[in-house]
Amino acid sequence: LLEGVRLVEDALSQGLVVDAVFITPHLLDSTERGRDLARYLRQLPVPLFEISERHLTLIADTETPPGIVVVGALPADQASLPEPNAPGLGALVLDQVRDPGNIGGILRTAAAAGIRQVVSTQGSADLWAPKVVRAGAGAHFRLVLHPARPLGDVADWLARWPQRVLADGRARATIYDIDWQLPTVLLLSNEARGASSWLADFDCAHVAIPMAAGTESLNVAAAAAVILYEARRQTLHQVR
Repeated sequence: LLEGVRLVEDALSQGLVVDAVFITPHLLDSTERGRDLARYLRQLPVPLFEISERHLTLIADTETPPGIVVVGALPADQASLPEPNAPGLGALVLDQVRDPGNIGGILRTAAAAGIRQVVSTQGSADLWAPKVVRAGAGAHFRLVLHPARPLGDVADWLARWPQRVLADGRARATIYDIDWQLPTVLLLSNEARGASSWLADFDCAHVAIPMAAGTESLNVAAAAAVILYEARRQTLHQVR
């Protein structure tokens, strides 16, 4: 489910296949962008339903619907995980990350930082949950997502990467000690429980974000942003 003019516009620009449209005309027509979007959607060969604000509330995930809800087709699951065949940070793994808002924020930052591949393990929040999609602000349509992959599949795939980096607030090494120009996969774990026990079988570089004494640890979305942009900084520096 996609809610709101901006998110629907973004999804359509990235080729979303629309299955159905629900609109509340007096809400959607209150802005020029809303009117333009409604005009475009009416031309599509898909069911379009004009319903009351009260009924839209029953469909939408938000308490105050923005006047439009679009049902879109989920992309087909990728049969295989991406191969580590290029230099730089090539993929991101979310292991047991369960907060939808955090996941959406991570996906948004990943897309902005040029990451294409995101893998989540079973036990993480659904990458396509409505709250995740809203927090992602269109990032879903710029990424290749591999949701809820079995641990065995992820473990076999991780073993093929030349460099595995695990974010760990207790680590002595920092994110600035890593050569992010090597083919690398970054692992982010549940911020309350830490890394899952199955990751102990891998030779991972444990790295922390250096923080001022006495400060609280960053949540996983904020930490991801710092790490992803250090990796991007190194890549941009190399290009120049």
